[in-house]
Amino acid sequence: MAFHQSRVASDQRRIAESRELAARADGMMREKPEAAMLLALSAYRRSPTNEARSSLISTYAQYPGNQLTGHTDDMWAVAFSPDSRLVVTASDDHTAKLWDTASGRLVTTFAGHTDRVAGVVFSPDGRLIATAGRDRTAKLWDGVTHQLVATLTGHSSGVNSVAFSSDGRTLASASDDGTIRLWDVGTHRQTALLSDGSSSVRRVAFSPDGRTLAAGYSDQKVRLWDTKSRQVRAILTGHTNAVMAVAFSPDGRMLATGSSDRTARLWDMETYRSTATFSGHADLVWSVAFSPDGRTLATASFNDDTARLWSTTTHEATGALTSSGLISAVAFSPDGQSLVTTSETGQRGVTPTLQLWNASTLEKSRTLTGSAGSATAVTISPDGHILAAGDSRGSVVLWDIARRSLITTLTGHTNAITSMVFSQDGRTLATTSDDGTARLWDTRGYRETAMLKGHVGSIRAAAFSPDGLTLATAGTDHSTRLWDTHSHRPVAVLDGEPDAVGSVAFSPDGRTLATGSHDTTVRLWDLRSRKVIVTLQREGQLCRTYSLAFSPDGRTLAATSCDVTVWSTETHQRVTRLTGHTDTTSQLAYAPDGRMLATAGYDRTIRLWETQNHQPVATLTGTGNYVSGLAYAPAGHLLATANTDGAIRLWELEPETVGKRICTLSREHLWHRTIISPSWKNPCD
Repeated sequence: MAFHQSRVASDQRRIAESRELAARADGMMREKPEAAMLLALSAYRRSPTNEARSSLISTYAQYPGNQLTGHTDDMWAVAFSPDSRLVVTASDDHTAKLWDTASGRLVTTFAGHTDRVAGVVFSPDGRLIATAGRDRTAKLWDGVTHQLVATLTGHSSGVNSVAFSSDGRTLASASDDGTIRLWDVGTHRQTALLSDGSSSVRRVAFSPDGRTLAAGYSDQKVRLWDTKSRQVRAILTGHTNAVMAVAFSPDGRMLATGSSDRTARLWDMETYRSTATFSGHADLVWSVAFSPDGRTLATASFNDDTARLWSTTTHEATGALTSSGLISAVAFSPDGQSLVTTSETGQRGVTPTLQLWNASTLEKSRTLTGSAGSATAVTISPDGHILAAGDSRGSVVLWDIARRSLITTLTGHTNAITSMVFSQDGRTLATTSDDGTARLWDTRGYRETAMLKGHVGSIRAAAFSPDGLTLATAGTDHSTRLWDTHSHRPVAVLDGEPDAVGSVAFSPDGRTLATGSHDTTVRLWDLRSRKVIVTLQREGQLCRTYSLAFSPDGRTLAATSCDVTVWSTETHQRVTRLTGHTDTTSQLAYAPDGRMLATAGYDRTIRLWETQNHQPVATLTGTGNYVSGLAYAPAGHLLATANTDGAIRLWELEPETVGKRICTLSREHLWHRTIISPSWKNPCD
């Protein structure tokens, strides 16, 4: 008896500790996502409570590597690839991101740092990307596969800047610890430590011939290091505050510097004298960049809405780039045709702007955001390899789920994407839009194969029949239309709805079609007679039907509205109502095996329910804004969501899998050296 009581007390203590750890993890999810993941894993391993499960899944989904979107915090550095086709950015959100300059789309996210990424640079051949982290590490990434190559450790404080030598064999890293470390890029080993007891090193840059390394320090000085002797060759003085930026001209004859004293300076590299001082910025000069011909210097300030251009011969101002946000960094493309500027908003969770400019006209040419607008719909291919996401401006973006990288962008719609669905064989993607059309896309050739017209007004939803021969579309014109997917011709029109039809679903046997109306009802149609079998009413609910789905075994039908109603498809009687969301429930999806139902609401949460007893098993948070799209992967362990904040998030639902992935990430990125305190037990040990 005493043993039993002791065991119960021990279990209760572990549950209480688990819940406390989970609450702490949830509290640090946005600011310290990597630490939150490890803390949530500790909570789950302490006791697998619903709270711990929810926290573990939510914190892992919040990890930047699982978000197919632009930066969620201020950007501080930017660099072009040698061929000018790509741009890489560094941000406070702990990531660097790679962008395609032609399409303006996000290509991939480099995640693994546990603090601000303060610097970023391409190797001369474009095969590597180096990042500098405030987590005391520098990292090397493969520019083609986008995989982590190495984590370079040794600095005792944050790393502010990285630079490749002109031959690409050496990487320099500069730190607040007052040192510059040189690394062999091939072996990833440190080859030199440059230090003269000075203060924090803010920026470094190699001269074009590789013989000199310029370093800006917080003691207001610039030191020029001889890369062969590893000694200081000269010290440049003149700035009256910390030197925040350094850059050599393409011919190596000039050095440009930016400072917290709100000025930029030009220096002659033969005499080591200052030849010009550029004033006009309202705050510290954070970034300087030469044009490829060396005739123009661009400068950007920490808290200024302009980037300024200066002639390096006459030393006069020649232009300015004005942005709606605060420009924090600037760079010229190697081909000289473009400039890129990054911005900062001062608000976490607000997407900052990455802007391309025409270098000749100084006009904006493209804004890079990762999405053209709010994410409005999402679906996953039957093989689980491709995620398709639609946005508020009519674009459809295809992502490689395993690599978290962009495949292509499908364009043609002229208004918001309202729904999308893959055919059972995965060869066709159907999309609907507020532009009044449905479109079919070949997922192998990434081309449009048909545009279906017939609805008057917006088309709100689409569904393929199980055999793939029919596509159903539902519209605001109070009708549902059936289309032959081979001939692309209309087969039938199911009308008589008293209001707009916002959702549609085929039963697993293909005999019944369910439609959800804005009049709050759900109708079941017999597809042979094309007549209504029954109209399902929701008691006491005045909300329209937003989303509906048959269970995989066809025995139940679930629909979202103010809350979630589940009906028996045999008796047409209500089985249950799922309550728990604190606002309208907008999305739902059954897991492929039918054991779980996921629901999402305007309350910015996702809830997972067991379908046998209809009990909640997890409440997932960290969605950003409300969820506008929800889809399971075929294996059932992965959930994708689209959000009105533009984010596409991937949620791994199996806690043990999440735990293994967190520990793999921790080992790969050496998180135990950067975020685990001596008093905190590493859950991955």
